[in-house]
Amino acid sequence: MIKLSSLIKEIVAKILNEGVLRGEWWIDDGGQALFADGDVGDMNHEAYVADRLKREILSSLGVDTDDEFIGNYEHYKDEIFQNIGNEFNPDELELWNDEIYEHAVMSYIKRTSPEVYEKVNYAYGRGDAREYAMKRWGWARVVRNNIQIDILTPDILKHIVEGLWEAYHDELDEKDGDRVSETNPDGEHVFNLEVLATRSLYEDVPLSVLAKRSPTALNGYRKRYE
Repeated sequence: MIKLSSLIKEIVAKILNEGVLRGEWWIDDGGQALFADGDVGDMNHEAYVADRLKREILSSLGVDTDDEFIGNYEHYKDEIFQNIGNEFNPDELELWNDEIYEHAVMSYIKRTSPEVYEKVNYAYGRGDAREYAMKRWGWARVVRNNIQIDILTPDILKHIVEGLWEAYHDELDEKDGDRVSETNPDGEHVFNLEVLATRSLYEDVPLSVLAKRSPTALNGYRKRYE
């Protein structure tokens, strides 16, 4: 599970400083920034992932989810039964006939597709949806100047930088003398990057260092935590 406190304890004071970037985002595996600040938007990080997972689950059942609204299984019962009803076992068919649609569908998914059933668990709160997005999709979670990822690779760094520019635009060009240091001579915006798989924290990494897209370029900013 994600240990958010491991990052927050290290940098909570920095969040309160002037000049930090605002907002919360997902950066997906294509470098697109997805707004995920539940305080001012419709969905937070968990809800964003759960919504996509539910769409993927329904898609695996042959249901079109292009519309904005995602209903429960009863909402799609006719389409679902048309697509998979002949694959129900007797118990599932009995549940369906008793109008216990969700239990019938969950039994079917668990029996036929462990991969989709894993999505069910995360989509409905039986697991940390943020963890799923980072591990399975390679997404990066951004909270102000703080970034969480599962593993550190050149491609993920590339997507992070592209997503940051999409999220913050010209704000990233801002320089500040108060941020000038030996490791940040130009006073750039800096970021704290947590890598869950290796339990590593990279502190105060300038944007230009992230833009090198080289994990080894971050070594001087690294520390391990327990």
